[in-house]
Amino acid sequence: MKIKVSFFVIVASGFFSCNFDTCSKNLGFELDYHLFDKIYVNGDTYCAIVNKSLSGDAKKISDLSSIVVYDGAVYQHGAVLVEVIDRISEQAYWESIKNTPKKRHICRSIMAGLEYTENPKYSAYSRKSNIESAFPFLSEKLCIR
Repeated sequence: MKIKVSFFVIVASGFFSCNFDTCSKNLGFELDYHLFDKIYVNGDTYCAIVNKSLSGDAKKISDLSSIVVYDGAVYQHGAVLVEVIDRISEQAYWESIKNTPKKRHICRSIMAGLEYTENPKYSAYSRKSNIESAFPFLSEKLCIR
């Protein structure tokens, strides 16, 4: 009986500890959700913000773009931004974020995301010129030199 209870507890805890997010499915690549599971903006989880951004919600796009992450998380977060831009267009993305004060940070995140993204449209971009080539309109607006 103890073995059955122990087995049930182990299976149940494993089941409930998994992140059943829809981010990876909607993004088209595996998001390491544990890097973002503590991020909430106005009560929304990172995943909820991603999904609403992918649907074109301008406020959520601004919220998502303003999130600051560090280390390896910036590459995945940047790849998420790349996917949002790819889905909604550079101009629509710009309209959503043009009033944010974090433009240089967003530029750096997108640059990192272009290195990390699995989207085949962006596989040819190098570190130095990637944002200028991939997103010329945004590069001019965001990456003020």
